[in-house]
Amino acid sequence: MITYSPSRPRTFAVCTDERALRMSATDPDTWWTAQQCADYIDVKLRTWHAYVNRPTATNPAPKPIKKIGSTPVWDSDEVIAWNGLRTGGPIN
Repeated sequence: MITYSPSRPRTFAVCTDERALRMSATDPDTWWTAQQCADYIDVKLRTWHAYVNRPTATNPAPKPIKKIGSTPVWDSDEVIAWNGLRTGGPIN
C-alpha cells in the first residue's frame, strides 16, 4: 500500500503488477477523495476536477473507481502512476 502524508516527502511508485492493482482498488485504505488527489499532485481542487472532467487524449486522468454516497473516490496507486506519466509532472 502506498500512502501519502503532506508532512512527508513525496515518493512515486508505479505498480506494474495487475493483481496488486486490482487488490488496491478493493481496499478502502488506498482510496482518495478529489481533495486528496489534488493535494498529492499539488494542484487546486478545481484543477483536479478539470483534469478528470476534461481528460487529454494522450494521458487522461484516472476515473473514480466508485462513489461512497455522492463522493467519488480514486485508487491512490492509479493517481500516483498517472502523475508520474503526465506532461509537466510529476511535481516533487
